[in-house]
Amino acid sequence: MSLVPPPDHWLPRMLATLRASSLPHLLRRSASSSTAAAAVATAVATAAAVAAVVQLVRMHLRTRHSPIKGVPCPPEHFLLGHLPLYSRTLAKRYDMQLDMFRVLGPNWAMNIPNAFGVRAFLFTADPAVIEHILKDKFEDYVKGERTNLPMRPWLGDGIFTANGEAWRRSRKVSSNIFTLKNFRETINESLVEHITIFLDHLEAAANGGQVIDLSLTLKAYATDSFTRFAFNDDLDCLRNLRPLPPFVAAFDELFLLIGQSVNDMFYRYTRHLPTRRNRRVAQQIKVTHDYSLRKIWERRRAQREAGTGEAGRKVKDLLDFFMDYRDAEGKALTGQGADGYDFDHVCGCTSVTLSWAFYLLASHPRVVEKIREETKRVTGGAYPTFDRSKDMKYTTAVFHETLRLYPIVPNGTKYSTKRDVLPGNISIEPNTLVTFSGYAMGRLEWLWGADAGVFRPERWLDTAETGAVLLRRESAFRWPAFHAGPRACLGQTMATFQAVLVLSTVLERFEVELVAPGEVEYVPTITMQMKRP
Repeated sequence: MSLVPPPDHWLPRMLATLRASSLPHLLRRSASSSTAAAAVATAVATAAAVAAVVQLVRMHLRTRHSPIKGVPCPPEHFLLGHLPLYSRTLAKRYDMQLDMFRVLGPNWAMNIPNAFGVRAFLFTADPAVIEHILKDKFEDYVKGERTNLPMRPWLGDGIFTANGEAWRRSRKVSSNIFTLKNFRETINESLVEHITIFLDHLEAAANGGQVIDLSLTLKAYATDSFTRFAFNDDLDCLRNLRPLPPFVAAFDELFLLIGQSVNDMFYRYTRHLPTRRNRRVAQQIKVTHDYSLRKIWERRRAQREAGTGEAGRKVKDLLDFFMDYRDAEGKALTGQGADGYDFDHVCGCTSVTLSWAFYLLASHPRVVEKIREETKRVTGGAYPTFDRSKDMKYTTAVFHETLRLYPIVPNGTKYSTKRDVLPGNISIEPNTLVTFSGYAMGRLEWLWGADAGVFRPERWLDTAETGAVLLRRESAFRWPAFHAGPRACLGQTMATFQAVLVLSTVLERFEVELVAPGEVEYVPTITMQMKRP
């Protein structure tokens, strides 16, 4: 039996087409290029094209059905697998995933050609599977190169990109710093201090009859608060909204650009090309690093001059805690350990969720009135303190309900390092990418009931036998808004207090209306950003 494909087979035709057009064309460009940089770029492009062909050939020679036995998959292209579906739905991929879960069930798979060695893509909305990969088999499911390659130049090898022992060291440092005591002494004061400036800004706009971009204003408030408790600095964003300071604008753009890189299945090769995206990423990373590293260098100089970790200040900020940290052997954080702790990631995440909250509240006046009633009863007109905010169960429920419908991180991904059998008797191979979709899970009827698509904060409340209202404790594997397992978010306490503080104080004083009522779309970045008109 001959192993040579017949002349009319798709493989010879495709290779002949490449020989006749693509590869000679690339080589001619390389030969005629006048610069070494162009030659290198052409060579990389050629290598990427060849790698893509190899991936396509390998995929076609496999049996064309679900890459994971017993798991359904959408219809696929005879040659490209699910790459066309994946590429066509990138702008609305979270809704595409939701549709697939409704049609195919809690687990489904895709075949997508890629440069990262991923054998299969498994999408899950099954809390049992999520608990398995995030807790039970935590060591066997890691952050892979598809996510880390684009993010590492920005966030280094710290807690967000590390695996194994490196992650445990980073987590231990952060856990010792993000304590309730440090939150009370440092972060709480900054959030309350800047809420006054924020409300004054809204008051001036209301008195002048101005229409404001509340999403942009919330970002400015969050950034001013963050830079104060992180660096004892104030960028004064509320007075410089247009344009925002370069650090904030760069941070915004990086979320978008790195999100695009994460979704580039051939980024392992395209990252070397001098594309506009790659150039902008490098430029904006430099802007954010220049700001944070300058603050570190200034603080180190102040410490040397003052001869003390506090550098003459009475109240420590977040940078002080990191720089004063000592491990069990008395060693300080140095090199990547100190400079690589990129504080920038905290900025703006809660402001994004608050933007979605106000968008939802603008069409739910009944919920707004209940927040006002609770605020008046608990605070008596004063700002809610951290301790008092714990009694604001309904306002907290509004925050949780917003995160159910618009989770700050809509998708989470893990890579299998070993063969494994998931709950439901699903057998997977090493290098399988498992994605759990918080966005889809929050809208699935078989997880949240027939009204899963309805904004209803009451679903988070229970009533005790005494009649007291209790905040329902939901499983993080059913509601992974703050991730789950050992990697659960350390900033949940800060985010919840900031949300309760802003929602209660703003709605106590102002009516929030939509300028153009209607559905607001998301931008498919790393976080659930709101699309601007």
